[in-house]
Amino acid sequence: MSQQLLREGINSIADQLCRAVDQDFSFRVSTDSADVDLQKLAILTNFLLESMEENLQSLEESRQELEQRVLERTKRLDLIVKGAGVGIWEWDPEQDLVTVSTQWLGSLVSNNGDSTFGLNHWLAQMHPEDVGNFKKALHLHMNGVSERLQVEYRISDGAGGYRWVLCRGVCDRSPDTGKVTWMSGTVSDITKVRFHDKESGLVNSQYFELMTNERLSRGEPLSIVILNIANRGLVVENLSRRDVLFLVQAVVERLMTKTDHHSLLALLGTGLYGFLLPIGEPRKLEQFVRELMALFDEPFALGEQRLWLSCHIGACDLQSMEALSAEEGIYAAQLALRDMRSHQGSDYRLFEDCMRASSLERMDTEQLLRMALRQNWVKVKLQPIVDFERGEVSGYEALARIEHPTKGTISPGRFIPVAEETGLIRQLSDVVMAQAVALAADEGLKALHPTGFSLGVNLSALQLHDPALPDRIAALLEREGVEPSCFKLELTESAVMADPKSAIDIITRLRQLGMKVALDDFGTGYSSLAYLRQLPLDILKVDRSLVSGLDSHPDKYAILEMVLNLSAKLGLKVIVEGIETQEEFLQVLSLGGGFGQGFLFSKPVAPHELPEVHQRVKALFASMR
Repeated sequence: MSQQLLREGINSIADQLCRAVDQDFSFRVSTDSADVDLQKLAILTNFLLESMEENLQSLEESRQELEQRVLERTKRLDLIVKGAGVGIWEWDPEQDLVTVSTQWLGSLVSNNGDSTFGLNHWLAQMHPEDVGNFKKALHLHMNGVSERLQVEYRISDGAGGYRWVLCRGVCDRSPDTGKVTWMSGTVSDITKVRFHDKESGLVNSQYFELMTNERLSRGEPLSIVILNIANRGLVVENLSRRDVLFLVQAVVERLMTKTDHHSLLALLGTGLYGFLLPIGEPRKLEQFVRELMALFDEPFALGEQRLWLSCHIGACDLQSMEALSAEEGIYAAQLALRDMRSHQGSDYRLFEDCMRASSLERMDTEQLLRMALRQNWVKVKLQPIVDFERGEVSGYEALARIEHPTKGTISPGRFIPVAEETGLIRQLSDVVMAQAVALAADEGLKALHPTGFSLGVNLSALQLHDPALPDRIAALLEREGVEPSCFKLELTESAVMADPKSAIDIITRLRQLGMKVALDDFGTGYSSLAYLRQLPLDILKVDRSLVSGLDSHPDKYAILEMVLNLSAKLGLKVIVEGIETQEEFLQVLSLGGGFGQGFLFSKPVAPHELPEVHQRVKALFASMR
């Protein structure tokens, strides 16, 4: 074949191959030449075209398979992210571009729907107080000080409020320079975890304070109301865990009826609820409090049970008191709640400036009491208990007094409530107990009572629920050589009712040691005569409230008569307290009272004054014969 014909054959094959420029390898070349070499060239070219077509088809199938796998994994990752409740973010430091996932964009970032923006815009969405902390954490990670970015901050919710989020992330660095080239991570809403109580579903005290401060900074009229479920301990004692949760939910549901989108209800503690209200007038605040009290006029349904709850309320108008912070407002409402407890017949109190002075006085009294305990200024005085039948002193009640070196005797009415409120009552009671035991072993006191005498000591609620108390008292009596039978431990109804099961256990153990147990101030608390049958008691001490005015109040006369008769049937010894006049004494005698205590016979006195008291009591009875 001539060279001309060979060139023409090759050019023909080359022209046909031009279709491969567009990645099309499905065609085949052909030649009309009879030349064997040209035909071989065409066959080899078609072989290559067929191989290329098969390889490309295999690559396309692999590509499609890979895309499908990526799509499936992306869907799975989206499900994981969605299920985890987190948003995804990426940041290109060089371009200063932040890209966020749709979930975060929709819930936590206000950017008009744009999922890409600069870092400064991200920072602008944060609470101003948290920006510095975020920048610091970011700087530490980018400079290799921390392994990852992990920081909590508040971010705008787009509705005037803030949500707390947890932001995590790691950066990618250039292998050559170590410079951060990329950063990505997650952000999760932790508002509920950080600020919500699981059982009640309410926000907690921390969130309550944050929102109060936030709204105060905007100059909004605000009031704080704190509601305490007063008898919660008594009610829930016999309920199962499940029933307690149902009761909590029922209380919350009822309280929520007094809230709207402008107010906030929070759980501040066990059985303690706080309202943040857009109210700036005392009159409207008091009206709200009254309506809140009315919610407890009806019982709470718990299966077939109907449970009545009682509440105490303290409230304050933050504008009236010129509060500058949530701490001040909450403290004022707590002062009002505390002050309410000292006002009988009232279930709520609104804050008044005078309560600050009262609070300062309590603080001063606490410091005085602590100093008295440290300096041994606490002294026991004895108030006689008189046996009416024998006409003589048969025992005493040991009462604490503070003998200040310059201020003189401090009334227990001042320091006992503070001791109970601060928990110092335990230490105070231990001091009184130790002095009382020492007096029981005093030879001079024994000489006044050849046949023996009883000595009563008051137990606080804290002591009454201390499992180690019986053993501690027994060891003290044994060390001083005092017989347990001469000791009478006095407790109040309220102390027993705080935890009846625990109290009954302690009382039983004390009696097993040989000590007598008396229920003090009967007539001022729950005063259930039927309940007396359930308590392992020896003595009932009737409060002065049932004695005062016996001659002019027939109902009191009838009640005291019933108490004396029932106590006799139950085998309880009765001591009538607070007898101050001859007329009250005669009335108690006419009802068959056997023992009494009160200023008519003697005020509490120092031990060295007792011989004179004995003579005075004997003279009193001698004058009546």
